[in-house]
Amino acid sequence: MASLACFWFVTGAKSRLGFDDTADGFGIHLLGDMVGSLGTALP
Repeated sequence: MASLACFWFVTGAKSRLGFDDTADGFGIHLLGDMVGSLGTALP
């Protein structure tokens, strides 16, 4: 689930939002960590 969220953000949402993140640090690390952390609470 986290990898799909990261892929979606890096390929689509980043360009639509005009977010300039050359190394994709936000899309890969922060977004993936947030989705993964929240995913541990789901059954």
